[in-house]
Amino acid sequence: MRKMSLFAVKCRQGYLKEDKIAGLLCVDIHKASVFDQSAAQKIEELMARARESGLAEVRKVELLITETDPLQE
Repeated sequence: MRKMSLFAVKCRQGYLKEDKIAGLLCVDIHKASVFDQSAAQKIEELMARARESGLAEVRKVELLITETDPLQE
């Protein structure tokens, strides 16, 4: 079993996805842009852009991921 932490940006309407064409979108968690800790600056920039575009309750959330692989058990 492997555990890891990833981060996403959440707002009142859902989770942010950075789309090359549409810009910032609010989506369900399975479509969100996610980052590891090394992308801390990118997350801060994304949150600032989201606030500037009028999104409410913008914040960074930690996603705790547990990978279970039946071949590794």
